[in-house]
Amino acid sequence: MEALRAEISYISVVEVLHFLSINKKTGKIKIKSRYEGEIYVEEGKFTHAIFNDLEGIDALFELSLLKEGYLTFEPNVLPPKKTMGGEPVKLFEEFDRRSKEIREIENKLPPLDAVLLKSENASFEKLKLRKSDWKILSLIDGKKKLRDVIFESQIGLFEAYKSVSFLIEKGLIFDPEEEKRRTKKIIQIFNEFINEYSKDSVELKKSCTSFIKTALKSSGFKELEENIDFDEKNGEIFLKKESIIGKESFKNIKEVILPLFEKKFILDFGTILGKKKFENFKRRIETLHEGI
Repeated sequence: MEALRAEISYISVVEVLHFLSINKKTGKIKIKSRYEGEIYVEEGKFTHAIFNDLEGIDALFELSLLKEGYLTFEPNVLPPKKTMGGEPVKLFEEFDRRSKEIREIENKLPPLDAVLLKSENASFEKLKLRKSDWKILSLIDGKKKLRDVIFESQIGLFEAYKSVSFLIEKGLIFDPEEEKRRTKKIIQIFNEFINEYSKDSVELKKSCTSFIKTALKSSGFKELEENIDFDEKNGEIFLKKESIIGKESFKNIKEVILPLFEKKFILDFGTILGKKKFENFKRRIETLHEGI
Protein backbone atom coordinates (compact mmCIF):
# COMPACT_ATOMS: atom_id res chain seq x y z
CA MET A 1 0.00 0.00 0.00
CA GLU A 2 1.43 3.37 -1.06
CA ALA A 3 2.04 5.83 1.76
CA LEU A 4 3.59 8.47 -0.47
CA ARG A 5 3.47 9.48 -4.13
CA ALA A 6 5.40 12.45 -5.50
CA GLU A 7 6.35 14.12 -8.77
CA ILE A 8 10.15 14.23 -9.00
CA SER A 9 10.06 17.59 -10.78
CA TYR A 10 8.38 19.01 -7.65
CA ILE A 11 10.05 17.01 -4.88
CA SER A 12 13.45 15.56 -5.68
CA VAL A 13 14.52 11.99 -4.94
CA VAL A 14 17.13 13.32 -2.50
CA GLU A 15 14.51 15.31 -0.57
CA VAL A 16 12.37 12.19 -0.16
CA LEU A 17 15.41 10.16 0.91
CA HIS A 18 16.28 12.79 3.50
CA PHE A 19 12.72 12.77 4.89
CA LEU A 20 12.66 8.98 5.19
CA SER A 21 16.12 8.94 6.75
CA ILE A 22 15.55 11.51 9.50
CA ASN A 23 12.21 9.88 10.36
CA LYS A 24 13.83 6.42 10.46
CA LYS A 25 11.30 4.86 8.07
CA THR A 26 11.40 1.37 6.59
CA GLY A 27 10.11 0.49 3.14
CA LYS A 28 10.60 0.57 -0.63
CA ILE A 29 10.80 3.59 -2.92
CA LYS A 30 9.81 2.77 -6.49
CA ILE A 31 10.82 5.28 -9.13
CA LYS A 32 9.25 5.48 -12.58
CA SER A 33 10.54 7.77 -15.28
CA ARG A 34 12.16 6.98 -18.59
CA TYR A 35 14.37 5.22 -16.10
CA GLU A 36 13.07 2.90 -13.38
CA GLY A 37 14.55 1.75 -10.14
CA GLU A 38 14.05 0.85 -6.51
CA ILE A 39 15.57 2.04 -3.24
CA TYR A 40 15.11 0.26 0.10
CA VAL A 41 15.40 1.96 3.46
CA GLU A 42 15.49 0.25 6.87
CA GLU A 43 15.02 2.41 9.96
CA GLY A 44 16.37 5.39 8.08
CA LYS A 45 19.37 3.62 6.53
CA PHE A 46 19.61 2.81 2.83
CA THR A 47 20.37 -0.87 2.40
CA HIS A 48 19.68 -1.70 -1.26
CA ALA A 49 19.09 0.03 -4.60
CA ILE A 50 18.74 -1.20 -8.16
CA PHE A 51 18.82 0.74 -11.41
CA ASN A 52 19.18 -1.03 -14.76
CA ASP A 53 22.32 -3.16 -14.37
CA LEU A 54 23.55 -1.23 -11.35
CA GLU A 55 23.11 -2.14 -7.70
CA GLY A 56 24.00 -0.59 -4.37
CA ILE A 57 25.56 2.86 -4.05
CA ASP A 58 26.09 3.36 -7.80
CA ALA A 59 22.40 2.69 -8.45
CA LEU A 60 21.39 4.97 -5.57
CA PHE A 61 23.47 7.86 -6.91
CA GLU A 62 22.09 7.48 -10.43
CA LEU A 63 18.50 7.49 -9.17
CA SER A 64 19.20 10.57 -7.05
CA LEU A 65 20.01 12.51 -10.26
CA LEU A 66 16.65 11.99 -11.96
CA LYS A 67 14.70 15.17 -12.66
CA GLU A 68 11.39 13.90 -14.02
CA GLY A 69 8.90 11.11 -13.44
CA TYR A 70 7.36 10.13 -10.13
CA LEU A 71 8.11 8.00 -7.10
CA THR A 72 6.06 6.02 -4.62
CA PHE A 73 6.89 4.77 -1.13
CA GLU A 74 5.51 1.52 0.24
CA PRO A 75 6.18 1.15 3.98
CA ASN A 76 7.52 -1.91 5.77
CA VAL A 77 8.87 -3.64 2.65
CA LEU A 78 12.26 -5.26 3.23
CA PRO A 79 14.94 -5.58 0.53
CA PRO A 80 15.54 -8.89 -1.28
CA LYS A 81 19.22 -8.45 -0.37
CA LYS A 82 21.55 -5.86 1.12
CA THR A 83 24.05 -4.15 -1.16
CA MET A 84 25.07 -1.15 0.94
CA GLY A 85 25.18 0.29 4.42
CA GLY A 86 26.84 3.06 6.38
CA GLU A 87 25.65 6.32 7.83
CA PRO A 88 23.17 8.28 5.66
CA VAL A 89 24.93 11.59 6.42
CA LYS A 90 27.94 10.47 4.36
CA LEU A 91 25.68 9.48 1.49
CA PHE A 92 24.05 12.91 1.48
CA GLU A 93 27.48 14.55 1.40
CA GLU A 94 28.30 12.42 -1.64
CA PHE A 95 24.93 13.30 -3.23
CA ASP A 96 25.85 16.95 -2.92
CA ARG A 97 29.34 16.45 -4.35
CA ARG A 98 28.11 14.43 -7.33
CA SER A 99 25.24 16.80 -7.96
CA LYS A 100 27.66 19.73 -8.22
CA GLU A 101 29.95 17.73 -10.47
CA ILE A 102 27.18 16.73 -12.86
CA ARG A 103 25.87 20.31 -13.01
CA GLU A 104 29.32 21.48 -14.07
CA ILE A 105 29.39 18.85 -16.84
CA GLU A 106 25.79 19.55 -17.83
CA ASN A 107 26.51 23.25 -18.32
CA LYS A 108 29.10 22.35 -20.96
CA LEU A 109 26.80 20.07 -22.93
CA PRO A 110 24.40 20.92 -25.75
CA PRO A 111 20.68 20.99 -24.81
CA LEU A 112 19.09 17.56 -24.45
CA ASP A 113 16.98 18.31 -27.54
CA ALA A 114 20.10 18.76 -29.68
CA VAL A 115 20.82 16.25 -32.45
CA LEU A 116 24.55 15.53 -32.54
CA LEU A 117 26.67 14.34 -35.45
CA LYS A 118 29.85 12.28 -35.71
CA SER A 119 32.90 14.14 -36.96
CA GLU A 120 33.91 12.87 -40.39
CA ASN A 121 37.63 13.41 -39.92
CA ALA A 122 37.83 12.21 -36.32
CA SER A 123 40.92 10.24 -35.35
CA PHE A 124 40.59 7.39 -32.85
CA GLU A 125 44.20 6.21 -33.00
CA LYS A 126 45.60 8.08 -30.00
CA LEU A 127 42.47 7.99 -27.87
CA LYS A 128 41.57 5.39 -25.30
CA LEU A 129 37.80 5.13 -25.36
CA ARG A 130 35.98 3.47 -22.50
CA LYS A 131 33.10 1.08 -23.03
CA SER A 132 30.65 3.86 -22.14
CA ASP A 133 32.25 6.16 -24.74
CA TRP A 134 31.81 3.54 -27.49
CA LYS A 135 28.21 3.01 -26.39
CA ILE A 136 27.37 6.70 -26.74
CA LEU A 137 29.30 6.97 -30.01
CA SER A 138 27.39 4.04 -31.52
CA LEU A 139 24.06 5.79 -30.84
CA ILE A 140 25.00 9.13 -32.46
CA ASP A 141 23.31 8.88 -35.86
CA GLY A 142 22.29 12.44 -36.75
CA LYS A 143 18.64 11.63 -35.97
CA LYS A 144 18.33 10.90 -32.26
CA LYS A 145 18.05 13.72 -29.75
CA LEU A 146 20.71 13.75 -27.06
CA ARG A 147 18.20 12.79 -24.35
CA ASP A 148 17.26 9.68 -26.38
CA VAL A 149 20.92 8.76 -26.87
CA ILE A 150 21.46 8.98 -23.12
CA PHE A 151 18.34 6.94 -22.37
CA GLU A 152 19.12 4.21 -24.92
CA SER A 153 22.72 3.91 -23.73
CA GLN A 154 21.47 2.46 -20.41
CA ILE A 155 24.73 3.47 -18.73
CA GLY A 156 23.20 6.00 -16.35
CA LEU A 157 23.02 9.77 -16.45
CA PHE A 158 26.35 10.45 -14.74
CA GLU A 159 28.39 8.18 -17.00
CA ALA A 160 26.52 9.27 -20.12
CA TYR A 161 27.16 12.96 -19.39
CA LYS A 162 30.85 12.29 -18.85
CA SER A 163 31.11 10.33 -22.10
CA VAL A 164 29.26 12.94 -24.17
CA SER A 165 31.45 15.69 -22.69
CA PHE A 166 34.61 13.69 -23.44
CA LEU A 167 33.60 12.87 -27.03
CA ILE A 168 32.77 16.54 -27.76
CA GLU A 169 36.01 17.73 -26.17
CA LYS A 170 38.03 15.29 -28.34
CA GLY A 171 36.19 16.33 -31.49
CA LEU A 172 34.57 12.96 -32.15
CA ILE A 173 31.03 14.33 -32.05
CA PHE A 174 29.62 17.84 -32.42
CA ASP A 175 26.45 19.90 -32.33
CA PRO A 176 25.78 21.48 -35.76
CA GLU A 177 23.58 24.17 -34.14
CA GLU A 178 26.26 25.22 -31.66
CA GLU A 179 27.19 28.50 -33.35
CA LYS A 180 23.56 29.63 -33.66
CA ARG A 181 22.94 28.88 -29.99
CA ARG A 182 26.10 30.76 -29.02
CA THR A 183 24.88 33.87 -30.85
CA LYS A 184 21.44 33.54 -29.27
CA LYS A 185 23.08 33.31 -25.85
CA ILE A 186 24.88 36.63 -26.31
CA ILE A 187 21.61 38.37 -27.19
CA GLN A 188 19.96 36.77 -24.15
CA ILE A 189 22.77 38.12 -21.94
CA PHE A 190 22.25 41.63 -23.33
CA ASN A 191 18.49 41.43 -22.73
CA GLU A 192 18.92 40.13 -19.19
CA PHE A 193 21.14 43.15 -18.51
CA ILE A 194 18.65 45.71 -19.81
CA ASN A 195 15.78 44.00 -17.97
CA GLU A 196 17.62 44.08 -14.64
CA TYR A 197 18.75 47.67 -15.21
CA SER A 198 15.54 49.19 -16.51
CA LYS A 199 12.64 46.86 -15.61
CA ASP A 200 9.63 48.21 -17.57
CA SER A 201 11.05 51.56 -18.73
CA VAL A 202 11.35 51.61 -22.53
CA GLU A 203 13.47 54.76 -22.41
CA LEU A 204 15.95 53.17 -20.01
CA LYS A 205 16.06 50.07 -22.20
CA LYS A 206 16.93 52.26 -25.18
CA SER A 207 19.63 53.91 -23.09
CA CYS A 208 21.02 50.47 -22.14
CA THR A 209 21.05 49.44 -25.79
CA SER A 210 23.11 52.54 -26.65
CA PHE A 211 25.47 51.70 -23.77
CA ILE A 212 25.90 48.11 -25.03
CA LYS A 213 26.55 49.27 -28.60
CA THR A 214 29.14 51.80 -27.43
CA ALA A 215 30.85 49.19 -25.22
CA LEU A 216 31.02 46.69 -28.10
CA LYS A 217 32.34 49.24 -30.58
CA SER A 218 35.02 50.56 -28.22
CA SER A 219 36.08 46.98 -27.42
CA GLY A 220 36.63 46.01 -31.04
CA PHE A 221 33.35 44.18 -31.71
CA LYS A 222 32.14 46.64 -34.35
CA GLU A 223 30.48 44.00 -36.55
CA LEU A 224 28.24 42.81 -33.71
CA GLU A 225 27.59 46.40 -32.60
CA GLU A 226 26.32 47.32 -36.07
CA ASN A 227 24.09 44.23 -36.19
CA ILE A 228 22.09 44.76 -32.99
CA ASP A 229 19.08 47.02 -32.57
CA PHE A 230 16.27 47.61 -30.07
CA ASP A 231 12.68 46.50 -30.70
CA GLU A 232 10.43 48.96 -28.84
CA LYS A 233 7.34 46.77 -29.18
CA ASN A 234 8.94 43.75 -27.47
CA GLY A 235 11.35 45.77 -25.36
CA GLU A 236 14.30 43.62 -26.45
CA ILE A 237 17.58 43.75 -28.33
CA PHE A 238 17.60 41.70 -31.53
CA LEU A 239 19.90 40.90 -34.47
CA LYS A 240 19.12 42.72 -37.71
CA LYS A 241 20.58 39.84 -39.72
CA GLU A 242 21.74 36.31 -38.96
CA SER A 243 25.18 36.27 -37.42
CA ILE A 244 27.67 33.67 -36.24
CA ILE A 245 29.83 34.17 -33.16
CA GLY A 246 32.85 31.92 -32.82
CA LYS A 247 33.76 30.25 -29.55
CA GLU A 248 36.73 32.54 -28.87
CA SER A 249 34.75 35.64 -29.81
CA PHE A 250 31.95 34.58 -27.47
CA LYS A 251 34.44 34.17 -24.63
CA ASN A 252 36.09 37.51 -25.41
CA ILE A 253 32.77 39.37 -25.57
CA LYS A 254 31.75 38.01 -22.15
CA GLU A 255 35.13 38.86 -20.62
CA VAL A 256 34.88 42.44 -21.89
CA ILE A 257 31.19 43.20 -21.41
CA LEU A 258 30.46 41.72 -17.97
CA PRO A 259 32.89 43.98 -16.03
CA LEU A 260 31.44 46.98 -17.89
CA PHE A 261 27.93 45.92 -16.87
CA GLU A 262 29.02 45.62 -13.24
CA LYS A 263 30.66 49.05 -13.33
CA LYS A 264 27.51 50.64 -14.81
CA PHE A 265 25.26 49.06 -12.17
CA ILE A 266 27.48 50.39 -9.36
CA LEU A 267 27.95 53.82 -10.93
CA ASP A 268 24.24 54.39 -11.55
CA PHE A 269 22.70 52.66 -8.51
CA GLY A 270 25.40 52.96 -5.87
CA THR A 271 27.71 50.27 -4.48
CA ILE A 272 25.23 48.20 -2.43
CA LEU A 273 22.22 48.23 -4.77
CA GLY A 274 24.44 48.15 -7.88
CA LYS A 275 26.26 45.02 -6.71
CA LYS A 276 22.95 43.40 -5.79
CA LYS A 277 21.53 44.12 -9.24
CA PHE A 278 24.67 42.77 -10.92
CA GLU A 279 24.50 39.56 -8.85
CA ASN A 280 20.83 39.15 -9.80
CA PHE A 281 21.78 39.56 -13.45
CA LYS A 282 24.65 37.07 -13.14
CA ARG A 283 22.43 34.44 -11.52
CA ARG A 284 19.96 34.67 -14.39
CA ILE A 285 22.54 34.33 -17.13
CA GLU A 286 24.13 31.40 -15.32
CA THR A 287 20.82 29.53 -15.60
CA LEU A 288 20.90 29.91 -19.37
CA HIS A 289 22.13 26.58 -20.76
CA GLU A 290 25.78 26.88 -21.80
CA GLY A 291 26.26 23.98 -24.22
CA ILE A 292 28.74 26.10 -26.17
